[in-house]
Amino acid sequence: MTIDISNNAARVNYTVAQGATQTSFSVPFEFFNDADLSVYVDDVLKTITTHYTVSGGDGSTGTVTISVTGAFGGSAVVISRSIAIERTSDFVTGVDINRAALNTQLDTLTAIAADNKDKANRSIAAPNSEVSPSLELPNVDNRKGKLIGFHETTGALITTATLSDVAGLSAISADIATLADIEDGTVATDAIQTVAGISSNVTTVAGDTANISTVAGISADITAVAAVADDIADAETNATAAAASATAAASSEANAGASASAAAASQVSAAASAASAANAYDTFDDKYLGSKTGYSGDGTGPTVDNDGDALVEGALFFSADANEMRVYDGANWIAASASGSASLILYEFTATSGQTTFSGADEHGATLGYTALNIIVAMNGVILDPSDYTASNGTSIVLASGAATGDLLNVYAFASFQVADTVSASSGGTFVGGITVQGATTLAGVTATSATVNGTLDIEEVYEKVTVQTSTTGTITFDTTAQAVELYTADQTANRTINFSNVNANLATGQSLSVAVLLTNGATPYYLNVYQVDGSAVTPKWQGGTAPSAGNASGIDSYNFTIIKTADATFTVLASQTQFA
Repeated sequence: MTIDISNNAARVNYTVAQGATQTSFSVPFEFFNDADLSVYVDDVLKTITTHYTVSGGDGSTGTVTISVTGAFGGSAVVISRSIAIERTSDFVTGVDINRAALNTQLDTLTAIAADNKDKANRSIAAPNSEVSPSLELPNVDNRKGKLIGFHETTGALITTATLSDVAGLSAISADIATLADIEDGTVATDAIQTVAGISSNVTTVAGDTANISTVAGISADITAVAAVADDIADAETNATAAAASATAAASSEANAGASASAAAASQVSAAASAASAANAYDTFDDKYLGSKTGYSGDGTGPTVDNDGDALVEGALFFSADANEMRVYDGANWIAASASGSASLILYEFTATSGQTTFSGADEHGATLGYTALNIIVAMNGVILDPSDYTASNGTSIVLASGAATGDLLNVYAFASFQVADTVSASSGGTFVGGITVQGATTLAGVTATSATVNGTLDIEEVYEKVTVQTSTTGTITFDTTAQAVELYTADQTANRTINFSNVNANLATGQSLSVAVLLTNGATPYYLNVYQVDGSAVTPKWQGGTAPSAGNASGIDSYNFTIIKTADATFTVLASQTQFA
């Protein structure tokens, strides 16, 4: 079917109402293989066969069958297409082009273009009108731990503040807010601003002490003005209040200085604590990546650590899909435990003052037990060096220095395990799936139903299977997957048709196979006179240039055929007949 180029969107969205259940979702765009489709329910990628099935396709629209019950507020179901970029047909020089194959190839290319357009439309891009936008990322070393922004003048993509700068400001945000509240009067009733506002008055009063002494020496004059005694009393009261204000101002100034020093010290301490905690957590976080989903297949796992950096050998994560712990060996993720078995146990202890030995039941009632050298010990989130503790008896941890009250000691104990789904190098075993071997390989005593060898194959001896038959007439159906030679031991009674089956499905274009048919004849000989491959007639090219017209009496006629596949369901057959008596 030819794709409608004007209506070839590679995505469709559905909404399932809260509490409602829907099991069938139409795919209105064409696709070719079930694997072309990706199905998401509420942003979670689903797995074909496990969660849903697909019908239709092969260049047409289709249907996805999956049971979805709407969650709170409804559930979103997204079906998108992403076709693998590859050639699906090979048009051989000198051979007529198969129109159906060409049409399918063009449809596939059109669909791939639509898929790429869908992905481009969902990406961040500069406006079409912008001249020479600069959106290239800095190299990896220059952008590690940085925030991305845009230059205030050119608009070019640049790196800005570091993540550690942001974390440091976040850690002292409360101290900064407190200082701001003191300054603007939210806290301490405008203490700093009030004292600053009357600083000139305080200075004036402090400079008038001589005048105040002079007034004390003219008591007679003061008596003369007894009528204004109340005013003088008021002046004395005001002088006292002024002195008290001066003292309070000096105290407030000293307190403000102390608060500023304390705030600065708190900022430095908070930044140091944040950096220490972040480094300790990052060290542990680079080793244990936590529980992950989306890695159900054997040997699958994250390609970078939680910081986006390269994986380190010995990294661990728990595959929630496969229910197993996996460890990185420097090149591959391998199963670190049998399915369903715990391979890492966490013990948590809260220390008392000066405590050095930790054993028995932890905070959760789990009794401490471990294998020596198979543990990680951390204090308050910081991984301890093995020289900081002794762990040799499997039941206790002894610190070199006593802990403080409330310190949290974590013990990560790794259980022993056996790697599942392997074949022993010394004892041997059976590989159920296919095996790909690269490089020179020596095989001895190997039994296989099929094998593909790319390159030179050096074989000392080959044993071919011979099937012995007793029929004397009728069509011979030679199954090319069952044997290489058929021997007919009874004298033939009629000329026969031979049909070579299971050829097209098992040979790739450019491959060949060779078989032999041995017919026993009595006094009246017969021969093979009709030839077919997968039920379709073929005309062999015979050695010597002439097809046999008879068999040979009282002997065995050996027919040898080499079948070469030149295109789909198209073959060249080379044949010969030899008499043995």
